[in-house]
Amino acid sequence: MLPPGKDPVMVLVRAAGVPVGRFELPDGVTSGALANAIPAAVADAALRAGLASLLGNGLPARTLTVADALAAACTGPVTPPDAPTITVAICTKDRVHQLERALASVAQSLGPADEVLVIDNASSGDAVERLLRQRFSSAKYVREDRPGLSWARNRAIVEARSDVIAFCDDDCVMEPDTLAALRTVLARNPDVDAVTGLVEPLRLGGPSDRLFDLYFASERRYRRRWVHAPHSASVARDVGNTGLYGTGASLAVRRKVFDRVGVFDAALGPGTPCGAGDDMEFLFRMLKRGGLLVCEPRTSVRHEHRAGVSELEEQVESWSRGFACAVERSKLAFPEERMPYTILMARIALLYHARRAATQPAIRRLAMAELRGIPGARNRYAASRRGAESTASSVPSPAGDARPDEPRRHNGIAPSRTSRMTVDLGSIREPLEAGAGAALVTLDIRTSGQSLGTATVTPSRDGVVGVDRLQDTVIDYLAPALMVRRWDEAVAESRSILQENLLKVPRGQ
Repeated sequence: MLPPGKDPVMVLVRAAGVPVGRFELPDGVTSGALANAIPAAVADAALRAGLASLLGNGLPARTLTVADALAAACTGPVTPPDAPTITVAICTKDRVHQLERALASVAQSLGPADEVLVIDNASSGDAVERLLRQRFSSAKYVREDRPGLSWARNRAIVEARSDVIAFCDDDCVMEPDTLAALRTVLARNPDVDAVTGLVEPLRLGGPSDRLFDLYFASERRYRRRWVHAPHSASVARDVGNTGLYGTGASLAVRRKVFDRVGVFDAALGPGTPCGAGDDMEFLFRMLKRGGLLVCEPRTSVRHEHRAGVSELEEQVESWSRGFACAVERSKLAFPEERMPYTILMARIALLYHARRAATQPAIRRLAMAELRGIPGARNRYAASRRGAESTASSVPSPAGDARPDEPRRHNGIAPSRTSRMTVDLGSIREPLEAGAGAALVTLDIRTSGQSLGTATVTPSRDGVVGVDRLQDTVIDYLAPALMVRRWDEAVAESRSILQENLLKVPRGQ
């Protein structure tokens, strides 16, 4: 049992291997504190994770109790034998101690066919190469002398030999089951183009750690999300704020996607006047061209935040500046998105950052840093683009660049057909094949020959709906119908069971 203590306790709850939420107990762990601290959203997510696990293993004909669902939440999906191979690409520059920690964490997740690729991005010496030679000899070392994270990532795309490239920052620690979860979600969902993971703090000890965690608390998402906009009138209007969907610190992309949508823009990202934005712009470009992104909390890393509050302000301002530059780049590449993006940026600046600065004193400094990063993005991106082109012409490298004025690839005729298909809850173990040209599928959900209701889902460009996306769609539409009691009552019971289980966990775990 967790005894009371003086130090705050951060509780991370997992169900079926999936982080479903976390909360803090500032005054020690007691039964009464737990009863009030466990958010309803955590109990709700745990129930949904259990239902997903049951769907993957054959849902019983009868309706389910809360105990049924939470018991199933103790097991996750099995990785299929035909899972893709993964290249873990870590780009680094003069941070050998952080790199050593990152490599040690990655080693815990590697499969027998995976590879580790370290891109040394114009470091000042040979410390990175010596570290790999002495401690991580199985990792592949590549020197990239064009300075800038995008050049390094694009070099990784050239050098990688696996089906999937998983980018991990050198200041992150990868959780032990991250690559297994990544292999599973990609094998079960052939419609997925890219995966972003949960980014948790490495520690919460200092003032800057606590401030960072407080500021970004509203953007943490412990529920799996599918981001897709194949038939949107404006992709920028619907999913243009790609910073909400993940970061390059935990980003995996099927290598064939780069052939279709291009590589990273070398005028964006750390090491350029823009400071960031390379990952956010790439995700938008992928979504603009019909790609499917899944935000999968099982693929998680822990990130080392800046040591001081002033340094954290600089980092947040750099991220805001990068996103603003990424927006300007997207306006150049897709002129039809100029007005939607202009409206989106105004809403972000006035209705989000400015409002938070005015109404939330605890995070005012970081909200003001976000606002400082927005002006001047057009000129800054133009200057950065000129610098990238100068670097490309003067420093030899096979690393490519994605220019915004390159001819756009034709995506083919937009799907227009709608269809209706029957899905049996006891057999959701294979992707759904809706056929090319399907724009929308209505699912008639059945169990034991009886209809539970309908749900709708948008297939990929190839007419496919992966297993996990199919299961999540069923749960989103029909979760209450699968339980023996009302959903709010089920969530309350789930919360009570979680409280009992957490009180049995030894302190520190």
